[in-house]
Amino acid sequence: MIALIEENMEAIVELCERFEVRRLALFGSAATGTFDPATSDLYVRAGSTYARCTVTGSCMKAL
Repeated sequence: MIALIEENMEAIVELCERFEVRRLALFGSAATGTFDPATSDLYVRAGSTYARCTVTGSCMKAL
């Protein structure tokens, strides 16, 4: 698991609980171990919704 996720696990769990997310998936470079905080985005899936999130925290929802 990448450091960015490990360092923010408590906040991630809190968000999932608040929005009743039962399953959260991380994919792309963050899941394969080639994540670079300077150039990579985080790709997550919660239920049937995908989102692309930047390291700075902004997210774009994509269906």
